[in-house]
Order: sequence, then structure tokens, then C-alpha cells
Amino acid sequence: MKMAAKRKIEAALWDTPYCPKIPCKHACAAIGSNNDTVSQYVSAFYNIEVYRAAYETNIQPIPTFDMPDLPQPSNVLIKPLTIKNLPGRPRKRRSRACVYLFKVQTNMSQQNNL
Repeated sequence: MKMAAKRKIEAALWDTPYCPKIPCKHACAAIGSNNDTVSQYVSAFYNIEVYRAAYETNIQPIPTFDMPDLPQPSNVLIKPLTIKNLPGRPRKRRSRACVYLFKVQTNMSQQNNL
């Protein structure tokens, strides 16, 4: 019960004006039965005009002075990855082509019995 109460509280945190909602199925059915459009009941956040207005201007990155400068490509030495042996018994390395070179001799009377 504590987990359910905790989940309910966490879900209520998302129910703010900053997190708009879309009506659920039964609400859309009720809206449709009243001959209304669902777009009247959806938050303006989901409109195309609001989306375009939000991303109309360029977003400039903020420089941070706490981060060190990135090294130049000529100063960077990339080392190869270390290869580790996998735990367990190693797999057999056999060529499967040699298995198909020789056909197994069988008795013809056994092949015709179904």
C-alpha cells in the first residue's frame, strides 16, 4: 500500500500547469457526444503555433568557466581498447565445411520406410 500511495503522490506532482494534459478516451467520447471538438479541451501547449513560437529564436549555449578547455585534436592520443578473455570455456574453432564433404552412407531400405 505504501508503494501505491507513493506512486499516487509522484503522479500528482506531474499534474501542474507546466505539464499540460490531453483528455483520455472516455473524456474524448463524452466531448464527442456533446458535439464539441476535443481541441477546445486540449491545452494550448499542444498547438502548432505555440510550438513554433517556442523554438522561433535561437537558443545559445551558456559557457561555463568551471569546465577545462578541450584539448586540440593533435594533442590527443587515443589508446586501443584492452581485450579481455571471456569467462568460461573457450569455443571450438572448427570449420564446418569439412562436415559436408562426406555423405553418410545409409541403407536405402531405411530411407524408404516412412
